[in-house]
Amino acid sequence: MSTSDESINELLEELEQEDERNDDFIDRYRAQRMQEMHDYFGSIQRKKEEGFGKVNYMDNESQVMKITTSTARVVIHFELETFKKCQYMDEKLEEIARNYLSTKFISISVENAPFLVEKLGIKVLPFVICYLNGNECERIIGFNKMGNDPNGFRTSKLEGVLMRAGILERRPQDADRISNLRIANKNTDLVSKLREKNDSDTSDLDI
Repeated sequence: MSTSDESINELLEELEQEDERNDDFIDRYRAQRMQEMHDYFGSIQRKKEEGFGKVNYMDNESQVMKITTSTARVVIHFELETFKKCQYMDEKLEEIARNYLSTKFISISVENAPFLVEKLGIKVLPFVICYLNGNECERIIGFNKMGNDPNGFRTSKLEGVLMRAGILERRPQDADRISNLRIANKNTDLVSKLREKNDSDTSDLDI
């Protein structure tokens, strides 16, 4: 075997080893990303099991007070089931709750919360109050902070009020992180496909 043949064989061997190292790196990277996605979706499921991601309809004001003192971010809607504006507010809160899994949303009828109605001086419905680390940080009476249009308001207006109060995180980070993890996973798939191609050469209510 000539010296040139030996050099070519050594070069081919080095290239094969380099490919193996790259394959190992991609496999480890993909496994890491898949584990992150698994862990993250697991944490989302646990959050949902704890009552995040939706409006929790309660009939016990003592339980509401307990949640307020034990949960960092809480939004409470005092409502009357038969009042259309309260139904509308619940619908808007449901939309927002789905995107913010660090905030707990509660709805309770004023009929089931006489102590809190008296303590908070609730006179007009719908009435929404927010607690951050156990301290009141916002209250919304009727539709007053969303333009006071008796016919309703855009969800983004209510979301903005809650955001400015600090009761929501600056962005719905759950959706962002899921997107980033999916992009990272797609990138590793793209690298693999490119390598394969290269290898084969192819109105308010008063109460």
